[in-house]
Amino acid sequence: MNYIETAFANLWAHITGLSSSAWNYVKTYIIPVLQTDAGNLLIQLAPIALGIVTQVETTGTVSNEKRDTAVSQLKDAAVAAGISAATSVLNTAIENAVQSLKATQSKTISGS
Repeated sequence: MNYIETAFANLWAHITGLSSSAWNYVKTYIIPVLQTDAGNLLIQLAPIALGIVTQVETTGTVSNEKRDTAVSQLKDAAVAAGISAATSVLNTAIENAVQSLKATQSKTISGS
């Protein structure tokens, strides 16, 4: 890793509270995906999906039902926003939102 990559890895660790090896994962796998059309859709869908997941999380239903509800709501919201996305992209957006919510809750619980 060169100096710049090391600096970004350390910055990543400081901002997110995750290890610098997580930055290597993001750099290797996530950034290339985000540079595709699907990645652009995921970026557009991210805030919508996070809002939906946050709302659906509070329901008393089981995980599969929550996921199905969230995907359905995201599909409707995407259509309303003029975004056309395949079901696989919607599922990925929901999963990313779930992981983001879990990470946020984990940091809140740990007092970070």
